[in-house]
Amino acid sequence: MIDTFSPCLFGAFFCSVYILFFVHDVTYSTNIQTHATVTNLRPSEDPLNENNENKIEQDDTETLIHKLDNNDESKIGEKITLYIEPARTRNSLFLSGRLLKYSTGRYRYNTVILNNRLSKNITAFRNEVCVVNPGYKVFVGHGELALRNWPGNAIWMVTGDEAGDWGLKRRDKYYGLHGPGNMFPSNNSHPHGHIILPSYAKPWFRQYYDNRQVEVFGNDVRFIPLGSRLEFPDLDIDNLTPTTNRKYVYSFMVGLTDPSRERLHNLLLADTHIAKDKAYIHVSAGWHPNANHEDYVKPDTYANVMQNSVFSLCPKGHSVEQFRLYESIEAGAIPVLENPQGLLERKMLPEFKESGILVVERWEDAPKAMNDILADKEVLQQRQNKLLTWYKKFMTMKLREIEVALESKPVPMANSICNPKT
Repeated sequence: MIDTFSPCLFGAFFCSVYILFFVHDVTYSTNIQTHATVTNLRPSEDPLNENNENKIEQDDTETLIHKLDNNDESKIGEKITLYIEPARTRNSLFLSGRLLKYSTGRYRYNTVILNNRLSKNITAFRNEVCVVNPGYKVFVGHGELALRNWPGNAIWMVTGDEAGDWGLKRRDKYYGLHGPGNMFPSNNSHPHGHIILPSYAKPWFRQYYDNRQVEVFGNDVRFIPLGSRLEFPDLDIDNLTPTTNRKYVYSFMVGLTDPSRERLHNLLLADTHIAKDKAYIHVSAGWHPNANHEDYVKPDTYANVMQNSVFSLCPKGHSVEQFRLYESIEAGAIPVLENPQGLLERKMLPEFKESGILVVERWEDAPKAMNDILADKEVLQQRQNKLLTWYKKFMTMKLREIEVALESKPVPMANSICNPKT
């Protein structure tokens, strides 16, 4: 059994980010007024339905944090507008507003859904981003609209790319806005045949960590968490059930979409370490875009089980990173992940190294590993506390990273849609 993985296999930048986020002992609070508002849409414009779903060292550390937070006081209260593509599942982190509750209060947040009125009408889009909301902007989605009509003082994010292929070439196929006849050129002399982005589009953000992205784009690409699904309740992370009062040792609620999940299911059925009445197991044959599908545990039951589980088994699907990982943490259940052949080093956000999740080399080790931790109730509770404290710091710093990137953007930017060349 192993219980950690290294965050520093991908160069000095990620080691420094890791040190910045987690070595310095800073207390963060989630009880901060976020000032987030959501633009109301008429019922006919509401994009949130399934038909619109897109499937698809210490002193040094203190200095770094001081530089990170040394924000111009004149910016306090300035507005950041999030423009979100209407993909219910993959953009849940932003549609739910859960990331914004970790705001430090430096900015006010406004959320606008990129419905057809804006995405199909360039005049309406220009008026929206240049006149109605001329300040900082974040475009959440694949970013094509913004990149084709760049407004300046903005950043953009790729969401939903579980395979980690966006901007790369794999098996003679180009992923993202590059390749023959596409928007941007490709560097075909590179093993990954990657997209060549203009300077105004950097840095950019994406979900689903992948070491190939770091290898190709370096510090130009930043990583944001996937977060929990929109259907998952917004839980008070400071008032969760202690580990000693939870009904289940573990929960295992998955669709059997990957061989590792099927293997783990069979192992659990045959396991004799943990009594069957101390485990909650529910599997479905496949994946469904609707969380209320009849094959799934209903969302309210799913959340209740999570809040009553000490551990949550999180076998990989298409990606190691998954909604279940974040939902487990938000419910106070300790995620258990398998790390075969160093998979987590290649596919997991390096910051998770200090999170308190339980990592095993192979699923066969999981029951004994959980039992070993259960044997000491004090150590078990400390692990849950560590996990929740880490999560608040992690989410706070990820949101702040977005704000810092925006602060580096020129306002206004020459030759942008809001300041066209004359």
